[in-house]
Amino acid sequence: MIGAGTVTTGEAVELEIEPASVGMRALSCLIDFVVVVLAYYLLIIVALTGLLASVTPSKSLMTALMLIFYVLILVAFPIMLETFTRGKSIGKYIVGLRIVRDDGGAVRFRHALIRALLWQFEVLALTGALAALVGLLSPKGKRIGDYLAGTYATRDRATRVRTRLTGLPPRMAGWASVADMRSLPDPLARRVAQFLSHAATMTPASRGRMAADLAAEAGPYVAPLPPPGVGAEEFLAGVMAERRRRDLDRLERQSAQLARHNEALHKLPFGLDDVDPEQR
Repeated sequence: MIGAGTVTTGEAVELEIEPASVGMRALSCLIDFVVVVLAYYLLIIVALTGLLASVTPSKSLMTALMLIFYVLILVAFPIMLETFTRGKSIGKYIVGLRIVRDDGGAVRFRHALIRALLWQFEVLALTGALAALVGLLSPKGKRIGDYLAGTYATRDRATRVRTRLTGLPPRMAGWASVADMRSLPDPLARRVAQFLSHAATMTPASRGRMAADLAAEAGPYVAPLPPPGVGAEEFLAGVMAERRRRDLDRLERQSAQLARHNEALHKLPFGLDDVDPEQR
């Protein structure tokens, strides 16, 4: 069983990230396998149905179609999905996992490409035996594709970690009062908070690169975008500060409402507690 731990970036910054267990990875892989295989055969059946209605497909045509569909469904689709979702697949989404780089950052196309190509060998060709063996021997549950790509799987639904608080940049006050950020995922918010708490200890190049990556991930969940001239890290700090303020306001309103309810529950029915005892 792989427990929670830390990841050390190239700047010797430790980020608290919980690696996924081999069992969770196996379940995610099984779901992905079932999905892509079903999609592959379904696509073949649909194509054959259309072809048989017009012509009789030859053996060479059948072979070509199967090869094209294999590349599309079992290679290209996983690569595109993992790239655009920053480390997610259907199986990982269901079980709550995400693929990240060894330094804790989001994966990109080349990471997804290497992992998808090795997946054909590790999982499909060898029925997952090699991937399971390597994962059991790896401290972070990595398979060969992860070692070559420089990635590993983490629990996307991890517990919250304590981070140093950052304030709202003054020039973003007007924007923050009207910004909609309710759809910002909690796992992404945790990663942003961890980055902000360690940013001061990172080298400028790595700090700017990671800030840009996280801002690109958070941008689609925030509307409108910040005023022109606001940098990536300033944007992240403003989002987290405003998100924290709104959470505190909501908790205060809930506490006040709960206090009013408790007060009402402790009163006697029909306001008898306000009546003079001699008149009851």
